[in-house]
Amino acid sequence: MKGGKKYTSMQGKYPVIYLDFKEVTQGSHDDAMRLMSDILSFEFSRHKEFKRSLRVNREYDLKTYKKIVWKKS
Repeated sequence: MKGGKKYTSMQGKYPVIYLDFKEVTQGSHDDAMRLMSDILSFEFSRHKEFKRSLRVNREYDLKTYKKIVWKKS
């Protein structure tokens, strides 16, 4: 398996968050986007450990995290 060793060495080191959008069957684009925003906001707020693990650009990532949780984006 090409690259298999690289990927298996990372297994279990990063969280996996499963998102399911099967309930997003709204009639309008705006309603569908609103429901997807609700789903993402709920999952981000459920996984608060993500907030503590932001590394790339902490200030930007923290602002983005808060926007998602508080549905400002």
